[in-house]
Parts: sequence; C-alpha cells; structure tokens
Amino acid sequence: MEQWGLIRELRGHGLSTVAIARRLGCSRTTVLKHLVASGPPQYSSRPSGTKLAAFHDHLRTRLAEFPDLSTTLLFEEIRQRGYAGSYSVLLRYLRPLREPKESKAVVRFETPPGRQAQVDWVQFDRVEVDGQRRTLYAFVMTLGYSRARYVEFTLDVSTTTFIAGHLRAFDYFGGFTKHILYDNLKSVVLRRALLAANSTFNPLYLDFAGHYGLVPRLATPYRAQTKGKVERTARVVRESIYAGIRFTSLQELNVHAIRRCNELNQRPNWTTRVPPIDRLDEEHLTPVEGRPVYPNFQRFHRHISRDCYVNFLQNRYTVPHPFAGREATVVLKGDGLISIEVAGQEVAQHPLSAGVGNVIEKKEHLAGLLASVRRKNQALQMRMESFQSMPPAPAVQQRDLAVYDTLLEERE
Repeated sequence: MEQWGLIRELRGHGLSTVAIARRLGCSRTTVLKHLVASGPPQYSSRPSGTKLAAFHDHLRTRLAEFPDLSTTLLFEEIRQRGYAGSYSVLLRYLRPLREPKESKAVVRFETPPGRQAQVDWVQFDRVEVDGQRRTLYAFVMTLGYSRARYVEFTLDVSTTTFIAGHLRAFDYFGGFTKHILYDNLKSVVLRRALLAANSTFNPLYLDFAGHYGLVPRLATPYRAQTKGKVERTARVVRESIYAGIRFTSLQELNVHAIRRCNELNQRPNWTTRVPPIDRLDEEHLTPVEGRPVYPNFQRFHRHISRDCYVNFLQNRYTVPHPFAGREATVVLKGDGLISIEVAGQEVAQHPLSAGVGNVIEKKEHLAGLLASVRRKNQALQMRMESFQSMPPAPAVQQRDLAVYDTLLEERE
C-alpha cells in the first residue's frame, strides 16, 4: 500500500516510469502495474493449513481416542494418507487441541560414550491377554551418549523378567555400559538409604551385575530429571510406540516395539541432532560375546498332584504320569518358559501362562495315565478275587450262655 502511494505521488511530480523505478528500487513492471490500477491493491491472507484441512476429522478422532499421541506419529499417519504439507502447520493446528503442560527448568547432564545407560519400568493400563485382564509394563533401556533405545513389553516386573530385559537389550545394542542408572526399583534395591552405598540391594540382581561387572547407580529420590533420558524414552513409548496400536498377543506387540525402536534409532535425536544409530559405534560398549550366558532363573518347590498336575502362579501344568505324587522343583526362566524338575532331572517344560486359572497340558504326559490306572485296578481286583477263592474257615461250635453261668456257679 505504501509503495502504491509513493508511485502515484512521484508520477504526479512528473517523474518517468524509469525514474520512479530507479528511486524506489523496484522494476518498471511494478510501477506500471500500480499506475494502471483503478485503485489501491487489495491483499488477502493466504489460507494456512489448506492442505491439512482434509485430515482434520482424522486428527480429531485419533486424539479423542488416544490423547497422548505424539505430533510426530500423527504426522507419519497423515503423510501415509497423502498429506503433503509441513510439520509446523500440523504442530500449530494441534497445539490448541491439547491440554497445556507445565514444565520446570532443569540442568542437562551429559555422559561420555559408553559410560552409562538408564533403565526403568513404564506401567500401562490393564489389557486382555489369554482371556484375562493383566497389567501391561514396558522395560526401557536408553544409552546415555547415543540415546539409542530398547523397549520390551512384559506382564510382570519380577527380577527374573527384569534381568531378561537387560540380556535382550545387551544383544540388541551389541554390548553394555559399565554403569546403569535406576530409579530405586525393587528389582535392584530392596531398601533405599540416603546414601546408595548404605542401601540393601536385591541379591538376585547383584548376582547378575557381578556376572557382567556392572556398577548400579541409584537416582536421587523425587528427582526425575537425574534420569531424564530414560524418562524421555518412557514418553516416546507411550506416544510413539504404544499409543494407537492394537494387538492380539504380547509377542505381536513386542515385534511392533522392536520395529519402532529400529525406526526411531535411525532418526535425528531432538537433543544431539544426530541419529542414535550413528553414535552407537562411538559408545564402545563392552561386548557380550565371549562371556558365559547368565543362568537367569528362579526355583520354587511344588508337589505333583495324583492326577499329574503342578500348581504354579494360579495355573496348572502337566507332568508325565509316572511322577504323580512326587515332590518337584519349578524353574522360572527369563525367556517366558518354566521347567519342572524331579530329583534334579527335567521332566517337563511349558510356556509360562499369562492368565489365571488356566490348564496347560501336553497330551503325551497324560497318554499313559488311563492305562496305568486300569492296570492298578486290575491288580486290585485280582487280589480281591484271590481272597474270595480261599478255603472257608473251620466251623466254630455255638453254645448257650447258660453253660457259662453253670460253670461259674460250680467254681463258687
């Protein structure tokens, strides 16, 4: 508008088109355009987010169902549906649709390569697995320098499962760091003292840590920022891995989790601006190869019922019928299996059931049970028949009781 006014004013002073263009630093075409115009230029703001408009209903529906969905994940979804706009336009559109979150300033703590990893549990709502409602958890490990992430979903937070998560994370990363930071988990520390050195550590975890030479570090109580890297990963798990996913089994969910970890580890980190996979080689992790495999299991004493079942964690598991009625040891392994031993010998192995009140059986365990019962019944029947075929006992003379009264009178 200002340019239009200056051009008209200079023209009124008799300046030529070339002179006006030279003085205002614009082209002669611009000068001519404003001179022939019937009035001042009319400007209208360019509609923002027109490319996004077609996806408004999808975005609102997804946020209504899953309020914690991240902008990054939603951006991926609509890009797959044909969205050709920018990320910033989507970010501006979603901002008023989300609840405002308060944040406090913290001091960022960086660790050198290969020095530290951070581990924590993330708890989710109850889900239906094997016909039962169970609480879902995620084991999360984040390498401090590279920000590489490993995520694994579980149905319990036992020490055995906790250690198994470490072992699979070590395999995923190709090694481990010397120090691991924890948030005072029961799987690590049974009683937290003011000084970590005075705390009572979980003996099962200490045995595992000693096997690999790990040094556990405990986060300062009520100071989540001391383990901010894994806290950030926990948020990523909720918003970019678990949110919006539907699954039929725990195995299917974990396949999805590994796939998403692979994708996220190949994208630039918000802090380092470098994909974690590119910094992973700089970690110089201690390799797992060449070390003895850690025997990750727990033992429980149980009695085998006469119908060849062992009760364990509110479920029943079969054993071969010759071991009915004997004492057994149930070995809980970190790979989702249980082993049943009798006199130190493994007699059965089953997948650990996620539900409650289930019967897990193998047909071969019970195949000879009926025949064995029949043989015992036949043996018992033969013994009964042998008693019936014995010769009759000799006859006993029967006397009247008055005879005994007469004898007593004679003695008197």
